[in-house]
This record gives sequence, structure tokens and C-alpha cells, in this order.
Amino acid sequence: HQVQNILNNSSIRTVVLDAQQVVTIDGGLNVPAGKIISFTNGSRLTGTGVISGLTIDADYGFHIFDTTLLLVNASAENGTFSAKWFGAQGDGTTDDTVELQRAIDTCVFNNTKRLLFPPGKYITSLGLVVRKPGTVVENMTMEGLVSPYSGTATEASIWMSNGQSFGLLS
Repeated sequence: HQVQNILNNSSIRTVVLDAQQVVTIDGGLNVPAGKIISFTNGSRLTGTGVISGLTIDADYGFHIFDTTLLLVNASAENGTFSAKWFGAQGDGTTDDTVELQRAIDTCVFNNTKRLLFPPGKYITSLGLVVRKPGTVVENMTMEGLVSPYSGTATEASIWMSNGQSFGLLS
């Protein structure tokens, strides 16, 4: 696997995926400690399998992972994951349930306490669950507007299929 060979090169700290570069992972990818994968607009990891040890550097608006990939011991360079990284559209018409649940699950599984919802209207057809079997999830922050959407382009809101907005209480 070419990407694994590049990551194993001790003289390379950051691997930059160029625009429109889609890398298929079949089985697994082990990112050595201290290595960063930087994503440009249009670059993405796809396939099925486990990506272990990944440190992510990407714009919050990019779609960089398929929901079929599992991230283990992953982190974001700035400490915050984005719902859009997992393919959530936030366009007001697409059902983002699977993508949003994968983003939440990935944050919980990797003990990442911050998940950003970039501006948009996120539609879900099922409830979203913050869970970790056998563990109480504490102090997780989901950023973005959680009040009813007013049509302002700079707002983000999550809507259920019954027209109700999704809110978080602390």
C-alpha cells in the first residue's frame, strides 16, 4: 500500500493528499505516532477498514472520510472534529443521519470532546445517540446553532424529519 509506505518513512511528518485524490483503504492503515495527514479540497479516504493513529489536518467544510471507515486513536490537529468530514451535507434536503451518527460515534470512541457542525441545515430521519458502551460520556461539546433555523446562511441547525430541531442541553 503506497500510503502506508509513505507514512512509514521517518523523514516525512505530514502527508498531503492533493485535490481530488481519493485513496481507497481496504483492511487497515496504521499511522505512526506524530504523523499528520493533511487533506485538500476534494481529497478523501474511502473503502472499508480501520485507520489507526491518524492526526487530521483539514478544513471543517471538507468531506474526507466515508462512513465505512473506522478511526481508532484518531485526533484532529486542532482538537475539533467536523460533521462534514464524514459526509454530512447540511443542505436542508439530504438525510444526514448516518453521517452525523458516524461523526458522533468517532468523537466518542476517540475521546474527542468537540464536534463542529459547519453552517447548514442538517436533516435526520432518526434520533442521534451519544453513547459509549459501559462508559458515561461527559463534557462533549457539539458546536453550531441548535435553535430553529431562521434561514440565515451563517447558521447551522439539525432538524428531525418531523420538522423539530435537534437541541442539546447541558
